[in-house]
Amino acid sequence: YNVEKFLDKCIESIIKQTYKNIEILCINDGSTDGCKEILDGWGEKDNRIKIIHKENGGLISVRRLGAKTAAGEYIAFIDSDDYVREDMIELLLTSAIKSNSDIAVAGFETVDENGVSLQKIAPKEQTVDSKEALRALLCDDFLETGLYPVWNKLYKTSLFEALSFPSGVFNLGEDQYLNLLLLKKASKVSFLPNSVYSYVQREGSIMHTMKVSYVDSFFRLWELKKKIAWDINLK
Repeated sequence: YNVEKFLDKCIESIIKQTYKNIEILCINDGSTDGCKEILDGWGEKDNRIKIIHKENGGLISVRRLGAKTAAGEYIAFIDSDDYVREDMIELLLTSAIKSNSDIAVAGFETVDENGVSLQKIAPKEQTVDSKEALRALLCDDFLETGLYPVWNKLYKTSLFEALSFPSGVFNLGEDQYLNLLLLKKASKVSFLPNSVYSYVQREGSIMHTMKVSYVDSFFRLWELKKKIAWDINLK
């Protein structure tokens, strides 16, 4: 949404993936800047790109539509103001197939708008079951697990079948909320330390814009965490 300054770099990093057999869904969530024209231009250049223009509905609505529309066996989410390494999909897919996991998690870095690296997160290479992954998300240091965001992961698309997405506008912690639901449905989760994703820290992003409505999102997330901790008998 309204990321015309960053959009070309993001899409370029996706079309250059070393794993070529991908469908690229570009969902424009009612942007009012030049995103529509930029996306339509890319749609004419690469037949793997499918453009969807919709009314603004927030990040949850975009994730829901993407999961519903995707045709592949696996799905990855990439935010439009970020960019990825050329072998991101290849590395995650290899990890998922090798470990027979439903979710593959990779390392990532945070960068400023000029591409200067600010921080790197490199999870320990391992494969765990659903309960252990949920315990790690709930209790372990995010900077060690990389479990909070959705954009450094590859998911079996089947995990989204009959998934109850959070309703309404979810302004804060949406990724963590969604991962709790998906990890609960998964059998195994694999981790690799390779940094495949560049998360751009920019002014005006959701994480840098605080609103009173975020309080409601925080408590909804906390209630889900408490319920899942109870369900898996977390000690």
